[in-house]
Amino acid sequence: MEKEKIKQQNKPQVFYSSKETSNCPYIPNIIQTVSEIKKHELFENLSEIIISHRYAKRIVINTESKTLNRDDFIEVVDYDPLKNIFLIMGSKHPRDETSIHWMIHHAREEINTVIQINSKKILEKKYKNTSKIEEDYINASLDQIKEILRNLRDSKIVDIKNHGLLFVGNNLNEINKSIFNLKLGRE
Repeated sequence: MEKEKIKQQNKPQVFYSSKETSNCPYIPNIIQTVSEIKKHELFENLSEIIISHRYAKRIVINTESKTLNRDDFIEVVDYDPLKNIFLIMGSKHPRDETSIHWMIHHAREEINTVIQINSKKILEKKYKNTSKIEEDYINASLDQIKEILRNLRDSKIVDIKNHGLLFVGNNLNEINKSIFNLKLGRE
């Protein structure tokens, strides 16, 4: 219960530069990639896929996973992690994970795409070639973000305790290949 109380106290402030739908040219490719991921045997019947892509100095990220279309994306124009304030273009509210994605994109120039797959089915398995975060952080806390960034030094796939798998790469194809080559480890 204490974690929920802290989480509620740390809700971000959101300001909208525009309520217009994003015209990011990458959105159709992102939607297609998510469709392909949902067909993968490890991820079938998956509803929680968060995907972001660098778009100039902004990121475009989905707010919804079930019915992924252009209206389900927002552009994050800016984010202040210390004050927890977002400047958004779009009509929807950012997900908690938006701050994680923003920080990864802005800490690592070579990362243009981030996909986070949250699922209990995924959390039950052990995977090869992943970096694992053992501590159960409050989702999207600065401590969790720092730990994710530390783990991304050695791996492009991070298994985040109680939150799922996070994949990073230079483009959608690179991440798609990582996902489809993901191997289960021995328990």
